[in-house]
This record gives sequence, structure tokens and C-alpha cells, in this order.
Amino acid sequence: MTTEMVLKKYAIPRGALDRESVKDALLADLREQKRWNNRLYIVFFSAICVVYLIAVSGAVTDLIKNQTARVTILAAAGIGIPFVLNYMRKVVSEWSKTNLLITLVGHSDEASIQMLIEKLIASEAVGLGTSPPVAAGR
Repeated sequence: MTTEMVLKKYAIPRGALDRESVKDALLADLREQKRWNNRLYIVFFSAICVVYLIAVSGAVTDLIKNQTARVTILAAAGIGIPFVLNYMRKVVSEWSKTNLLITLVGHSDEASIQMLIEKLIASEAVGLGTSPPVAAGR
């Protein structure tokens, strides 16, 4: 589940604000989203560290034994690292949005929360909007 999905789950029409409070449930879901992003980050970071350690130890071993086949294999294994780094960047971005929302929702009343959800879902600036991005220079 993404931060956008959590926000859409708790968006309530303006006239229905009196019927139920979403603050506690929204905070619980945002905290769960934060934990999920934390776990993903740990997995990605660990994978990169393991590949790095294997590559360094393999390269040192190959330099000592004057072999080149394993260096080629290790270099090919490192091709996936940029993709993992890109996913890590996305996880950190999602993590930051979630932390900010937890802080904002924790200190807001129901009407403010709904106004915030409405604005964030419609906003292009925070990456949650459904409109296509505007080209630079327009």
C-alpha cells in the first residue's frame, strides 16, 4: 500500500465529517506504512551491502590468484545495483512523506485532516496528484 492509497482510503466528503473520526485509524495506517517502508529499506540496503562485500572479496581473491573469470561474473552481478538504488530512493521518498503526514495528522483536527487529504491527493507538488506532470519552462 502506498501513502496515496492510505490517504484515498480515509478521504471523506465534506458533508460527512460529523459521522466518524478517521484520525486514529489514519495514524495507525500511516505508522504501518512507515514500518513497511523501513523494512523495504533494510532489505534493499542489506542486499546492496552483501553484493558489495562479495564483489570486494572476490576481486581481492582474483587479484591475488591472477584470475579474471570471477571478476567478470561479479561485474555482471553488479548490473542490478542501480535498479535497487532507484527502488531505495523511492522507498526513502515514501518514508519521508509518511513521516511528515504522521506529524501533521497527529496535531490536526478532523476538518483539517480532511482538507489536508483533499489537497494532497489533488496536488502535483508532492507526487500524489493524478494529473500528468507539467513540462519544465511552462
